[in-house]
Amino acid sequence: MIKRFGKVDTKLWNSFVKEAKNATFLFDRGYMDYHADRFPDHSLLLYTDGRLRALFVANEDRDAIVSHGGLSYGGLLLEKDARLEEVLALFFHILEYYHLQGINKIVYKCLPFYYATFPAQEDLYALFLLKAVLLQRDTSSVCVKSMPSPYQQRRKKNTKQNSATFRISESNDPTEFWNDVLIPNLKEKFGAEPVHTLEEIKKLMQSFPNHIQLFEVRDEGLLGGTVIYSTPLTAHAQYTSATQLGKEVGALDVLFHHLLSDVFQEKAYFSFGTSNGDPARSLNRGLVNWKE
Repeated sequence: MIKRFGKVDTKLWNSFVKEAKNATFLFDRGYMDYHADRFPDHSLLLYTDGRLRALFVANEDRDAIVSHGGLSYGGLLLEKDARLEEVLALFFHILEYYHLQGINKIVYKCLPFYYATFPAQEDLYALFLLKAVLLQRDTSSVCVKSMPSPYQQRRKKNTKQNSATFRISESNDPTEFWNDVLIPNLKEKFGAEPVHTLEEIKKLMQSFPNHIQLFEVRDEGLLGGTVIYSTPLTAHAQYTSATQLGKEVGALDVLFHHLLSDVFQEKAYFSFGTSNGDPARSLNRGLVNWKE
């Protein structure tokens, strides 16, 4: 049986997300629904023999379904005991459901493997069988903590020279970082703005204090910072920016050294995110070189 998500299902949905093998807090309704006005929800709850077995994260986009247009990734969320044949059957039922709704196109954004708490790439085989067309592939710069990469010499130098003088702390108020560092840098470099407004990120930080954290590095004033999205296995740098002085003195090198070696040392992965431009076939070479 398939049921379209409704507000009455919020508690059940969130409980499933917490236990699913391939879900992060981004699929919690407290996170997903902050921009529900821009991404009309059309998610599904999938049952087998009366038991909830999967969730399909989705929004409507004109005549298509996107999983998910308002998130970095989407997909079919599964229990740990899900089997391949069951997953293939679920995909069939999902396609049948949307087809009967008059929808004939689904854009599926796969979950990067390092976010899953248990192997969960059955969907890739299902997409292969369906002869899905690859529309986009994004880069991602990720450190595997069990196989640390050597630091570049200039990063070693910056860290050694400034670790004792710079102050690193977690902040509950993103206002200064957002307005004085992040927004001006994005506007100057890319003519863009953060995906989240200041009020949105404040609300999300308050709602998910153990998952969304702002770390700042200071000397006499703010030099830079990063907003970390923390999931069970991975710490992901969602936003990172520095002032001109911060760039000159290598403030972010000191900050990330601290995060990698101390704050998130127990995580299996540390993600610096994508370096794709728009469209995705363009690569921001300066950005990827900095991350690597």
